Amino acid sequence: MLLSVLLAAALAPSASPQQQEVRADPVCAAEVHWAVSGPQETGRAQADARTFTLFSAVAQPACLPAEIRLTVGFFDAGSELVCGGTVPNIAIQRDATQLTTLQFQLMNLSEWVRWRSGPHDVALQTRPLSCLNADGTGPVAQAALDRATSLRLYATVLSGFRGMATDELQIAIAPRRVDRLRR
Repeated sequence: MLLSVLLAAALAPSASPQQQEVRADPVCAAEVHWAVSGPQETGRAQADARTFTLFSAVAQPACLPAEIRLTVGFFDAGSELVCGGTVPNIAIQRDATQLTTLQFQLMNLSEWVRWRSGPHDVALQTRPLSCLNADGTGPVAQAALDRATSLRLYATVLSGFRGMATDELQIAIAPRRVDRLRR
């Protein structure tokens, strides 16, 4: 009997409304999609540049700003991971919906990505990719990266209050061209 009285007292609403302040976090659902269609391919040269656009949305203004980050995995012909890495804060989303244009030099890890549609001072800067080997013990050697035949590029939007969405873009890496001498 005493236990049920104590339980009822603990669960009963308090008489003072000031003690009942409850902070409700907004629902921060997020959505992200690469704005491409069909198979994608890139060349092997470090100077080969590709531009892709990303559409992202968050549920409401209270969820802003949101971080856009990129994660990539390079894979060999046997679908084994060659290396992988993340570029955090590649772009900041300040509106409920946003188109973000990114320029990649996918085989050039030191100048890997640039936020083309960002503020002028940011749009001029390239960001490197620290691509760790499959063991995660250190940076990948260029010879190992040359074995890659495809990559999977993930864009993630992280909005306030635990909102998150990720989309994948698969890109084939063109095979090496072998120049043959004609006789």
